[in-house]
Amino acid sequence: MKNVLISGGSGAIGSRLSQLLLSKSYNVSIITRSNSKKVNNINYINIREFESNAANIVSGYNVVINLAGAGIASKSWTTKYKNEIISSRAQITKLLAESIDSASNKPELFISASAIGFYGDRAEEKLYEDSKSGNGFLADVCKIWESSAQISNSITRKVICRIGIVLDKSSGALPKMAEPFKFYAGASLGSGKQWYSWIHIEDIINAFLFIIENDNVEGIVNFCSPNPLTNREFTNVLGDVLGKPSFMSVPKMVLKIMLGESSEMVLNSQRVVPRKLIESGFNFKYSNLKEALIQLLR
Repeated sequence: MKNVLISGGSGAIGSRLSQLLLSKSYNVSIITRSNSKKVNNINYINIREFESNAANIVSGYNVVINLAGAGIASKSWTTKYKNEIISSRAQITKLLAESIDSASNKPELFISASAIGFYGDRAEEKLYEDSKSGNGFLADVCKIWESSAQISNSITRKVICRIGIVLDKSSGALPKMAEPFKFYAGASLGSGKQWYSWIHIEDIINAFLFIIENDNVEGIVNFCSPNPLTNREFTNVLGDVLGKPSFMSVPKMVLKIMLGESSEMVLNSQRVVPRKLIESGFNFKYSNLKEALIQLLR
């Protein structure tokens, strides 16, 4: 039975992953800002207590998973919030990496989240795990995030997951995408030609478990469906599933005025291929967008 420590376990991905791990008889602990306690078979460790004794605590775990970070789309990108986006990722990631290096009993595996924002705006280019980094704020965030995860020991297997647009019915991007359709205002964004690399919440959770249970997977891993679509294609499929029209479009200039710098979240084109997951034998349950949206929205 393996012991798993998760930072950022209270979010949609972390909470779903925790339940899956518990169902597979893993022992799960979550680093939290609330008081240390045990609830529903999950051990919660206060972040301050963890910081004061990180290396010793980490020594008791086989797997360390880092999902922590302030929401990219939670607030406007003021200078203050941009700094929070970076610091909320870099600080805990660096702490975990250093504690793993200092631990007397080193974990077998360190998984640290990142995002496909690493690749920047790349038009039609197919992007693989070895593709170079791009430009822009999100790319800079990911580069700092990933560099903070560096561990020097060769015992601990390390995986950095570059996560695409996670589709979940109750959180993240999908509810925001679906909302305008309720008012018959579904629309493609900008040119609509930018590529969206997405992944169903169930597939991303299963991918984490797959990595834990397959020692041959390491390094950078793209977490997205093998079938990305352009924004216009995505919008049309979403409208079809919801039974609402999607013939309108929002001009790029309007989005830049409305969203400012954060418009890169919806305008950047990232045609990402999950080559390492495919080659390692991972089976996507939802590789088709329409099937994924039907399962989530109907």
